[in-house]
Amino acid sequence: MEHQLRFSNGEYSYIVYNMEGNDRTGAAASSGLVVMKGTKTIADLPCARYTEFGVGFDYNTLPADTEAYSAM
Repeated sequence: MEHQLRFSNGEYSYIVYNMEGNDRTGAAASSGLVVMKGTKTIADLPCARYTEFGVGFDYNTLPADTEAYSAM
C-alpha cells in the first residue's frame, strides 16, 4: 500500500509519503518527504523511522494529482 500527499508553494512541491513493506519480497516499509522544483526532484529525505498517515481520514475525497508529481 502506498500513500502520498503533495502540497505546493509557488514552483515548489512538497510530497509526504509512506509505503508499507512486504515480508514476502523483503521490501522494508518507508516514509519521507520529497521536495520538487517543477517536476524535478531536488531532495528526497527519508524519515528516521517509518511513519504512517493518520487513520480516519478519507483520502479519496482529495483531488487526484498528475503522475508528474510522485514520490514513488
